[in-house]
Parts: sequence; C-alpha cells; structure tokens
Amino acid sequence: MQTLENHFIDTSMGKLRYWQAGNEGEVLLIVHGFAVSVELWRNMINRLSRNYRVYAVDLIGHGLSDKPETLQGTVGEYAQCIGQFIDTMGLTQVNLLGHSMGAAAALQYANTDANKLKQLLLLTPAGLIKHVPKRFRLAAIPLMGELLMGSPTHFAIALLLRWSVNNPRVITPEVVDAIYNNAHRSGVKPTNLKTIRSNVTPLGIIEASYKSTQDAFNNCSVPTHIIVGQNDPLIPFAKIAQAIKPIINPEHFHVLTECGHLPHIEKPDALQQLLHRLLITHLNRRKVSKDEVTQLTSQHNK
Repeated sequence: MQTLENHFIDTSMGKLRYWQAGNEGEVLLIVHGFAVSVELWRNMINRLSRNYRVYAVDLIGHGLSDKPETLQGTVGEYAQCIGQFIDTMGLTQVNLLGHSMGAAAALQYANTDANKLKQLLLLTPAGLIKHVPKRFRLAAIPLMGELLMGSPTHFAIALLLRWSVNNPRVITPEVVDAIYNNAHRSGVKPTNLKTIRSNVTPLGIIEASYKSTQDAFNNCSVPTHIIVGQNDPLIPFAKIAQAIKPIINPEHFHVLTECGHLPHIEKPDALQQLLHRLLITHLNRRKVSKDEVTQLTSQHNK
C-alpha cells in the first residue's frame, strides 16, 4: 500500500487538504461524508489508483482543511468547496464520487458547473429522502448536541460505526482510530454541530435543505449513478428505492447486498468492481478505442 501524502491548496474559502494517487486514466474525485475525512478512504484510494488518477479532498471544516468560524455547514457551502477545489486544481472531465453528505454536495455542485463533470457517482446519498436517524435529530437540540458530539471515546465511535454497517466485524481498530483522530481535531466539533443544525431539526430534515437537494437531482444534466447498501440504517434501502427508482434509469441504480452505510469499508471489492464497470462503460459510450478499454480491464484484473 502506497503512502498517501498530505497536499494543501489555497482557495477563497480557506486551505484545503487533499490526497492524490495514480497518474493515468480517468480523473476520479472522492468527496467524503459527514464528520469524517480522507483517511476513511485510504484503502479505496490505493485500490482505485491502479487504474485512475484519484483525488480525495477534505471538505472545508473537516479533516485537516481550514475551519473558518464563518462556515455555516450548509450543503451549498460544501458544494462550493468542491467547485473551488476543481477550479484551483484545474481539473476537467471529472468523475465525481460523493459519499452520504458528500453525495448531496456533489449533486448540488453538478447543477452549478456541469461542464467540468463527466459523471456523478452518488454513494449512499443523503438528502434524497426525508428520513433522519434519531441520533442526528437529538444532536440538533441545543446542549444535547454539545453533549452527544463532545469528546467521543474509541468505544463510543466503535459502537456508532458498528451500527452503521451490516457486518460489525469490518470495523477494525484502524477504522475507529481514523474517526477518533478526526473527531478530536481542533474545530471539528463546531463544524459538525453547525452542519447538523443547518440541515436538521429535532423533527427531521429542514424542508429547504431537502428541497435544494431534490431540485438538484431533478434538474441534473450530468449522467448520474446511485449506489446504495441494502442494509443501510442511515439511508434505508426501501425508502430510497421507493423515492428514486421510479425516476431514474434502472441501469443507474445499484444495490450492494449485505452492505450498510460504508461500502468503501464493508464491501471494498464489490465497490471497486462496480466503479470500474461504470467508468469502463462510460469510456465505451465515448467510443474510446477498444485497445484502451482492454488495457484498463487488464490492469484492473492484475
């Protein structure tokens, strides 16, 4: 496994930390979910970089990126952050992969600058249904949120992660450490609370936040794939299937069986194969030479 080095770029929102791996193939930008950072994607970045030029960025307020006090934690701000990263790095023809909250941000960004994107890959996306787990609604309550988001222990983080997946055994000490270290970084707790309270009330998702994501989805002109876990407790499969399947091409709706909210942790092989297939399919649709497709497939199977 290669060493992934921290890189930083300056944007008008603040300094952003990112990882980059791989020098050839399609450009794939990974955007993490709520309250985490690029560290949770280390394994998948190493896997995907065998075939693609992979970038992963800490959203503003997360990980080692800056945490400005003016940040409100809205999905729109995170969408703006994605755009500033893409523009500052000079990226084009981007395959944009967003996970959970990062998927909602990716979707909203796609509606502002579709020309920079090749396709959207939305992994267990938040914001497309109104379901909000109880623990997030409780965190929207003043003081209660401060208590719940205080200084989480390894044990508490492990419990939360095991609840979010189908197979608790995939939650290794390394995964817990990645979340623990990020949770205890300076400025992370205020960002997490602002993000929750900008999108959720004790009664559920804020209607304006839900509508903005729905509108972005309905108006999106970028080819979009949605990938869900069949046993996801945060984004229940039955609810998102009911909401999305009637309005999306069935070939663009993908279900990972025996999988919860963290496919990149729980089902890395299945996710890698699916992403590879989607990227290869997109190459075929662009009428790329048969030799290029064969070469990528051969590299993937090594």
